[in-house]
Amino acid sequence: MEEKKMNTHQLVFDNMVRINPQTAMITMNEERVAMFSVEALGVLRRDLISTLGKERAKGFLLRYGWACGEKAAESILSKTNRKSLEELLLAGPSLHTAQGLVKVEADRLEVDDSTLYFSGYWKNSFEAEEHQHHYGSTNEAVCWILEGFASGYLTKVFGKDVLAHEEKCVAKGDAHCSFIAKTKEHCEKVHQAYDRYYKADSLANELDHLYNELETMNQNIIASDKIQEELTNVFLEDKGLTETIGFIANTLKRSIIIDYYKKEIESVFVCEEHKDAYYNWTDKFNYLEEDKKNIQTYQVRANNINLGRMVVLGNEKMSMKEELRECCRKIRNFKRSARCFCLKKPREC
Repeated sequence: MEEKKMNTHQLVFDNMVRINPQTAMITMNEERVAMFSVEALGVLRRDLISTLGKERAKGFLLRYGWACGEKAAESILSKTNRKSLEELLLAGPSLHTAQGLVKVEADRLEVDDSTLYFSGYWKNSFEAEEHQHHYGSTNEAVCWILEGFASGYLTKVFGKDVLAHEEKCVAKGDAHCSFIAKTKEHCEKVHQAYDRYYKADSLANELDHLYNELETMNQNIIASDKIQEELTNVFLEDKGLTETIGFIANTLKRSIIIDYYKKEIESVFVCEEHKDAYYNWTDKFNYLEEDKKNIQTYQVRANNINLGRMVVLGNEKMSMKEELRECCRKIRNFKRSARCFCLKKPREC
């Protein structure tokens, strides 16, 4: 094994790095590279997490690592005539170490025509250090670029999908970082799920998705503020219960009924179809209407006394449930404080 390590080391390091002061170019294995401080990479990592969210940033960094590993494998494969698969597989950790990102120590390598198992240690991982610097300790492994690099490199060299995952990580309190890489079909399901990251959209698409989500959220906030302002005006103008319910029904494009033990108190139906569905549901006990018209109910209470319920009907599943609940809460509190929400119950009026 010692001779194997020496050969692997020579495969990677012999004439590997060249600096040309005239062109200001640095090459590694005749491929141009650039030098960046790990602190700068840590800031980039932090900003990606802040901008994209942790899950999307993780996917981006995994794919970035995969691209680096795949490119490194292509470079080595194109510049060597060596036929030993094991030696080529071990060249990956040596190259990773040479880049200054982490010290890789191979532990166990088992390989045949269709199966690969590779485990080892990542020591002095820049990712673990930078993540701790910006976020402190965490409860999950965070060396995502390293995982991606190992997966991309091993997949390219071995010729079959290989997925690497970090078993232990300094960022979550372990003494050192360690990894296990296996052919995809031999990975546990939780690790096979990593494949979704490598087949996800590009960063540009990720940013587009994020922008669209933020734009939708912004429009919802604007719409919510407008609805709240209009609802407040309805309250301040001391509109009756029917007008208040009518405002909410028109806003949500849904029929709203307030009843008490099947006795209808107030109602606003946006169409006859909803009216028929409500009476089929209450009078004829046709509970299939619940699914057909997406019927939902909300208790109306004041001072722990049940005043009835609000029934809501719509043609589609409700996507504004929280907004509706807020409207219900405002109606309940307003009518209770004004003492004008009477449901024909003398002791409460």
